[in-house]
Parts: sequence; structure tokens; C-alpha cells
Amino acid sequence: MKEVAVPGVEVLEQLTGLQQCAALKAFPDPASRMVCLDDVASIAAEKFRVLAVRLKYLRQRRNLKKILITSSVPEEGKSVIAANLAASMAYDKKERVVLVEGDLRRPTISQRLGCEYSGGLTEYLKGNLCMTEVVYRVDPHGFHFVPAGPAEDDTFELLQSKNLPQLIEQLERVFDWIIIDSTPVFPLADTGIWTKMVDGILLVARQGKTEKLPLQKTVASLDKSLLLGVVLNGFSDSMQQKYSKYYRYYRSARAKHSSNGHGGK
Repeated sequence: MKEVAVPGVEVLEQLTGLQQCAALKAFPDPASRMVCLDDVASIAAEKFRVLAVRLKYLRQRRNLKKILITSSVPEEGKSVIAANLAASMAYDKKERVVLVEGDLRRPTISQRLGCEYSGGLTEYLKGNLCMTEVVYRVDPHGFHFVPAGPAEDDTFELLQSKNLPQLIEQLERVFDWIIIDSTPVFPLADTGIWTKMVDGILLVARQGKTEKLPLQKTVASLDKSLLLGVVLNGFSDSMQQKYSKYYRYYRSARAKHSSNGHGGK
């Protein structure tokens, strides 16, 4: 008798495997700018929540699950944006979110999260570890994380491994959102490999840092059908600071009111 495959069994098995993923405790330093973890009442964290909502609305009109975060040149804050966005998207616990530290040359997210781990993406690409051994559950924040792993000299060759699209395919079956932190577009070629596997790209620019010409070249080099928009990092003004103070005060007063037994529905 011919064996018939049952739809959904493989996905269910992978979900069961994810429940066995090792847990990571995040201890972000205040200087790491992980506002969606340690300063959720700030206006900066609210900006990430707005970005998350916009992406969820955009998904109603197009296929959107795998999002690449990149920049034109280094030090524009793409890793900060990627990590905070992942934390924000998983905030309500209704979405399964995984953050992939895809910048193997200069990974910083693990350090920002204050996490220690035993295996990462480089070990998976070499074939030394399986998916559930490199996917970690970040407690208590509700998202999963694939760290870069130890630095390697053959980074570009590793990214061209057939294991990379295999990993993304496995993650796609399990998670609602895959947020990938990539290298800058210039002067490296790594981002070109990632763009072949994603549904959309968010380009990060930094106020006072990003120059017009590199940004124009980056936009010209990217597939326009994938470019979702540009995230301006480092923006600040006096009105934003005043609103942030008011927002913290409002949340504090509301929490105190609720604790006194006067909270509404």
C-alpha cells in the first residue's frame, strides 16, 4: 500500500522541536540601546511598535515574512534596528518571531542582548549543528534568536552554502516573521546573497552619519520590488523628548491607578 503524506506533520514536528530549544536570558546593557527590552515606555520603543504595525498591515497586501535589515555603509545602526524590531514584533506573543544574526563579519546583536550561547549560524552552515541547536528562545521576551557564531575567515563562502537556503526554508515553516540582520551593502557582497532569500528589505540610514551619494547608490543597487522603505535612525528633537517624558508619566499613573483597584476593562 502506498504511503500517503499527511499535510502539516513536518511543521508540527518542527514546532515540537522548537519547544526544546535552549533558552537565553537577555541582560542588555543600557548603552546597548535595546529600548524594546529595557525601556518599553520610551518614545523610541513606541516608534518600533509603530514600525511593527505598519509591516503587519503591509503583509495584508503582499507576501511578507522574511525581512532583511541592511544599510549602505557600516555604523548606521542596522543591528540595533533589527534587534528592536524583532522584540517589538513579538511583544504581544501572538506572532512567532525569529531574529537571525546574518552579519557574520561583524556581529553585535549577541553582545547587545548580553547573551551567551553554545552554537550559532556558522556551525550550522558547516553542517556541524542542526536547526534546533542554533535557534534559541530569548526569555522572557518571546522571540527566538539565531546568533552568528564564532568568526570565520571564509564568511562569503559559508553564506553560499546550500545549507543557508535550507535553514531559511525550515524557519519559514515555523515562524510568522524572520528578521535578518545583514552586512552593509558596501563594500561587501554578502547582502546580495541574503536578498535572494527574502520578501522585503528595510534600509537603515542614520541622521548625521549617512551621506547622500552612498545612500543613492545603495537604493540603485537593490531590487525595487523588495525595498520596503528607509528607517531613519538617530533622529531626535526637543518635542520628541518632551513627549517621551509625558508618555512615561502617563503609563506610570495608569499603572498606579489600576493597582488601587480602579482599573477599567
